[in-house]
Amino acid sequence: MTGASPTVTKFVASNVVAGDLIYVTSSGTLDLASAPTALNDWNVAGIIQNPALAGASTEAFVLFGLEVPMRFTVAPALSDNGRPVFLSTLPGQAALLPPTSSGNTVFRVGVLTGADGVTLTPSVLFQPQFIAQIS
Repeated sequence: MTGASPTVTKFVASNVVAGDLIYVTSSGTLDLASAPTALNDWNVAGIIQNPALAGASTEAFVLFGLEVPMRFTVAPALSDNGRPVFLSTLPGQAALLPPTSSGNTVFRVGVLTGADGVTLTPSVLFQPQFIAQIS
């Protein structure tokens, strides 16, 4: 594939930081992905590479199989490596446990590979997969 790249450069609809999980909006911009089911904001398309303010352009990792940093609320422990990682109900963030409440989407984003109990953006092997919508 000539010209193939593991990243895309697009405008963002919200302020983003490195490691945020994003989806592509109907207007073609990137925005923060979130597990509560609304439109397609749970359909993770990539991970922000560089921070940017709303309306600016930035790069996102989009290639399946890349090991990339993802943002968590709490730093996963070293012993968590190898566990599946899911889209959180907090916009742009990853979690070790899938959401269980009605109105959420379970979306697996990959496998934890770089946890050390300290960093909030450990490496995750990016393997996006829709699991279920909870009714």
